[in-house]
Amino acid sequence: MSLCIRVVSKAKFVDCSGYVDEEEGECCDHKRIESFPLGQEGLKTGCYVPGKGGRSFYFEIGYADYAQWFDELYRMLYGVDTDGVCRKFRRHRGKPFIEFVDVPSASDGQTIGPKMSAKLHGDFVAFARKARKHFTQTEELAWMWDAYRDFRKAFKIASDGGFVCYW
Repeated sequence: MSLCIRVVSKAKFVDCSGYVDEEEGECCDHKRIESFPLGQEGLKTGCYVPGKGGRSFYFEIGYADYAQWFDELYRMLYGVDTDGVCRKFRRHRGKPFIEFVDVPSASDGQTIGPKMSAKLHGDFVAFARKARKHFTQTEELAWMWDAYRDFRKAFKIASDGGFVCYW
């Protein structure tokens, strides 16, 4: 099973009659968001489409891969895995990528809004050189560089009045 990451910029709320395919979480081809662990940021629960000049982006990552990727990202930055970051959360508060601790790996409609997306995009840009070097040093980690670039793209798009939604 995979975690689906859906992204929209210039998000426009649309009135919707309901789910078409509950299995996929698709709602009449709209992007439906359910909740905001990191703040609403001006968005509300419901269906959205990209507004005028907006874009959308989508990618998947396996649940186990997602957890492994974050463990490796935190090891690269802080020398500890995700559990280590969580155990000493106060020490890491406000540091790069720490917001991901609050996003469950298996969530239906958990959403990160445009302000947090802009902050995370900045983190991805600032650490891109270090991440590329780290993630491409072995074949076992090479796929993680692709995931890093997908997340960087997602948060860039979402920072333009949109969101990143986990399904």
